[in-house]
Amino acid sequence: MFWAHQFGAAGPAVATGDGALPPDRLGRLLDRVARLQRNVLEPRGLHLGGTSAREIEVLRLVAEGFSTKEIAEQLCYSQRTVKAIMHDITNRFHLRNRPHAVAYALREGLI
Repeated sequence: MFWAHQFGAAGPAVATGDGALPPDRLGRLLDRVARLQRNVLEPRGLHLGGTSAREIEVLRLVAEGFSTKEIAEQLCYSQRTVKAIMHDITNRFHLRNRPHAVAYALREGLI
């Protein structure tokens, strides 16, 4: 098990939401997460939050107040593609609408 091997006795407690990691182990964990982002997710166009670069760009433009038509024109997508991207985001993260999606993206540091 990753936790038990890498983080000793603290691993199982932390994995279940209990306990705390000593600073040196927390640093190692954060380093591994950064490497995962850099080496595995980014080459595939993904981020830790489960969003693609394309989704983040659409969210950024929505946050700036652009309409679906304007976003489609700016990104050279069809309006249908922009709507599909927003639909995927709102469904995946259980969001109600575009403003809720923007608020979520801001809270999560995606935009």
